[in-house]
This record gives sequence, C-alpha cells and structure tokens, in this order.
Amino acid sequence: MAHELILQGFNWHSWKTDKHYNHVRSEIDKINRMKITKIWLPPSSKSKHPEGYYPIDYADLNSEYGTEKELLSLLDECKSNDIKTIGDLVCWSEFSGYTREPYKFGEHIFDVHSPEMYENFKDYVLYLECAGFTDIRLDYLKSHPCYDLGLYLTSNESLKDMNFVGEYWDNMNYDESSFLSHYQDNHRQAIVDYIDRTNGRINMFDFTLKGILQEAINKNEFWRLCDYANNPPGVNGWYSSNTITFIDNHDTLGQHLWAFSYDKENIIAGYAYLMTHPGTPCIYYDHFYDLNHELNILSEIRESIENFQVEIKDCSTELYEATIDDKILIRIGNHNGGDGKNVLFQSNKVIIAEL
Repeated sequence: MAHELILQGFNWHSWKTDKHYNHVRSEIDKINRMKITKIWLPPSSKSKHPEGYYPIDYADLNSEYGTEKELLSLLDECKSNDIKTIGDLVCWSEFSGYTREPYKFGEHIFDVHSPEMYENFKDYVLYLECAGFTDIRLDYLKSHPCYDLGLYLTSNESLKDMNFVGEYWDNMNYDESSFLSHYQDNHRQAIVDYIDRTNGRINMFDFTLKGILQEAINKNEFWRLCDYANNPPGVNGWYSSNTITFIDNHDTLGQHLWAFSYDKENIIAGYAYLMTHPGTPCIYYDHFYDLNHELNILSEIRESIENFQVEIKDCSTELYEATIDDKILIRIGNHNGGDGKNVLFQSNKVIIAEL
C-alpha cells in the first residue's frame, strides 16, 4: 500500500452542486496528475437525507449526487484510468436520536434483528462490485450492527476480491482539564484489534494519528509526535500496512465536528507529515482544490520514498525532525531552513529536503 493515495471525492455539501458524479469525472486528469490511486465516493443509494447517510432503498442507485447512469459512467471512467473506487456502506440502526426505518432492498424489507440481514448486505456489496466499485468503506463501526456486519463481510468467501475500509471513531483520552493525554495506546489498540479480528482484511482510518497530529501542529506541541518507543504515535506506528491516514473528512471539517485546523500553514504541515510517513494518505475534497499546488509537490516526494522507515531525531516543544529511509529529512515547527541540503518542499512551518 506504500504508494497508494486516496482522494475523498466529496464533502458534506457536494450533493448541492447537482451532477456531482459528472463533476468528479471531469476532474480525472487533475486527479491523475496528483497520482491519486483511489477515489472514495459518497453513499450511492437513495437516501432520506441528501448527504446519503440515511439510505431508504439500497437497490436504488439514484441519489442527490447523480443518477445511476452518471454513477456508472464515473466508475467506468475511473476503471479506464486505473483508479479504484471506494463505495460507502451505511448500515447503522440508531444514531444521534434517529432510529432507522427497516432496511429496504427493492421489494425486500427487513429490520436489524432479521436473520437475513448479513446475507442481504453481502448481496448488496456484490451488487456494488458488479457496478464497478473495487472497495467498500464500512461506516460507523463503533455501532451495532455495523461492527459485527463488518466482521461478517470481511470473512465472506464470496467477497474475497473486495477491499474494505473501516471507520472506528472513538473518543480520545483527556485529563480532567481537557488536556489531550500524550499516549493514546488504548485508542489505537481498539482500531488495531478490529484489523486483527478481520485477519488483516480491512484497512482502517487512523483517528488516533489525526487527534494527535492536529494537537501537535496547532499548539506547537511536537513532543506528541512520538510514542514511548520513539515511533509514530498513531495506528501508523503499529500497523502501517493497514492504516489510512488523514487530516479531515466530510464529518470533521464538513460538519465542523473536529476540524484539523483553519490555518493554511498548519494544514500544509499536516499533509507534509502524512505524505512522508507510513500509512496511506487520504486527501480531503476541499484540500484537493485549495492546496492543489502543494499537494502535487508532496505527492511527487511520496513517490520517491520506498520503505517509509522513520527515524525520529527530535520530538520536542519547538521541533519535530525525522529522516525517512535515510534519504529524506522532514522538519515541522521551528525548522531554520534546510542546512544547505537540496530542499524539496518548504513552507513557513515545514521543510522537506534530501539528505
């Protein structure tokens, strides 16, 4: 997974633009230039809510993002450009005061307690695979029935060719004064446990790293960026092959629930970290446009890295410094320039150079 790069191909308001699938299809050249290998698309089924996260008929692929025909055209365009596509599977039954209506697949209707639930969702994933999706994101794994359904789908032999991505977003550890604790091992262990329970069949979003990285960069607390073993502090420090790292998504920034930062320099520094460190980075839709120039440079740097072997040299209040594969130097914070080295990327808060 070392050189995979994911684009979240929508934000919370993309449905408002009308013909969103057609818009993404029109950007394929720009997506290729950034060396994107996968696009995460919004929930594709007919939904009670326009964002797609309240499906009312899974079998109906006409959504606020576009028609079934437009979706299939986008999937075909991605396939012809060797870009994989991630479909979003939403299966929660209760969330934030909502209790879902029974699940509906065309004429077939059943509730969360139905013995047919797993089998019907398995058939739905096969349906999406036939449509052209190569990956499935499992939404809200912290809830029942999503947690158990994810285990069932990832272990099902008929889905052996499907790739899976999981979202397990839990609360991080804070002390009594709301200060983020330095070590978050139980937080990342919960994510790693799910990977292990699927025998490595699923890749997980690194919410641990997101929480630590945004705290470190926004507050200049760079000592947070190493764990007790001097390794990266997120899931990427333990299980990088199955880790998807990210700055923001449709919830954290799109709904302003846990935004990384509203400071451009801090966001750039965050992506500089992701692009040079273990894990597969996922670029948020808004940042793809707002930071297109910077992200194109960073994606080129990422292409030059082979093994993503990180040696942390400094992890203090003022500076984070690490070498990658003994050939790339990254400094975040008070970096004081490149010491005469060949600088590959530089901003006010980060510098990347060749050793």
